[in-house]
Amino acid sequence: MTREVAIRELVAKAGYPGPCQDILDCLEVTRYQTIVESVSYQDLASYGFPYGGPGI
Repeated sequence: MTREVAIRELVAKAGYPGPCQDILDCLEVTRYQTIVESVSYQDLASYGFPYGGPGI
């Protein structure tokens, strides 16, 4: 799927009734990436969560 197709589908899903080209011509898109991390409760508790840190 191209970026243009993805944007067209999102615009349609949002319920915009007009032509998508008007929107595409004035959009500036920035792509962001996320990183998913995990931690066990035991590790989290050893850092003192939720009280601010070890020894608090």
